[in-house]
Amino acid sequence: MHCGFNMERKDFNPYYTSFWGGKIFRWVDIQKIKILKKIIQPEDKVLDVGCGTASITTQFKEIYGLDKNQELLNIAKKKGVKTTCLQLEKEKWPYQDHFFDVVVMIDSIEHIDNVDYICKEIKRVLKKQGTVIIFTPPYDSVTWILAERFHNWITKSPSDHIRPFTIESMSYIIGKYFKTYTLFKKNMGLTLCCIAKDGKT
Repeated sequence: MHCGFNMERKDFNPYYTSFWGGKIFRWVDIQKIKILKKIIQPEDKVLDVGCGTASITTQFKEIYGLDKNQELLNIAKKKGVKTTCLQLEKEKWPYQDHFFDVVVMIDSIEHIDNVDYICKEIKRVLKKQGTVIIFTPPYDSVTWILAERFHNWITKSPSDHIRPFTIESMSYIIGKYFKTYTLFKKNMGLTLCCIAKDGKT
């Protein structure tokens, strides 16, 4: 199986460990970790979709990671993540139905073109009482728009977001697949959070 790169950027690990990418811009992860810790229980099986190096989720006990970038998955695997490399939008995920307690997407859904396919697979592998947690930049936030421009100027690299989300568009797509969901912004408007349950039949 050929596993290509997630996005146009060719090498993400140096970016996330650099001064600007890793040390300055990633402070927004603090609030994401707090939200995850409130929901994820020690015994939960957790799937990190588009996990990259799994820099956030590796602090939890039983983590499975999906990504298209084998280089990043190699790093995640060294951290104890049970990794699988595949084309997220085109291949069936290698898990039984209703296998996971929690499915997370951390700054990855905005890089996905066929979000409907992703949502269908999430609903399939998630337990009936499971929880979906999605973090993505909100494109209805002035704070984020300005931050993205600053980010691109500092790093000399585009954000590579092919599917920008607002609260309205996230509500539309998640509402198609889940009965109950909550949407809110954190980090002074830099992060849109979606927490969903009760998959529709």
